[in-house]
Amino acid sequence: MTPFTRILIPFSKTNNFDKLIVDYINDDDFLKEFYPYEDSLSGIKERITSYNNPRLNRKNLSDVLLKQYNSYGITEIPEKVNKNILSLLNSNTFTITTGHQLNVFSGPLYVIYKLISTINLAEKLNSLFPDNHFVPVYWMATEDHDIKEITSLNLFGKNFSWDNGYFY
Repeated sequence: MTPFTRILIPFSKTNNFDKLIVDYINDDDFLKEFYPYEDSLSGIKERITSYNNPRLNRKNLSDVLLKQYNSYGITEIPEKVNKNILSLLNSNTFTITTGHQLNVFSGPLYVIYKLISTINLAEKLNSLFPDNHFVPVYWMATEDHDIKEITSLNLFGKNFSWDNGYFY
């Protein structure tokens, strides 16, 4: 017996997501023409078997990631991270990538949630598809911002804007 009650709220009822996102999550048919693989295990399996990217320079990818660690003074990369980076050299390795753009109120908890979800998905796929390897990758979207993207937010049906350091 637990003192907590779990209530599942559909994304569409939160009023925090665009209709397009809700339609994608609900797997609406009219969007399927815009992405070639289903968001399911069978879609992932189909993507794995059909993958062919001759332009992918795996050595360069691995080298750049290792250099990035070194450029930040990280000379001893944790063993699991190093193994994952080196596994990118293999054609049966895939990345599970998430990213995050700066925005008001998403905070560190949401970033941690995204990181843990990506790691968990990579681990699950590693167990479901043992002939392949899946590496979780986190991309910090810092290069494509302008101040207009993060100066306002909608909260509880009200718009708040940041102007000269004050919300109004």
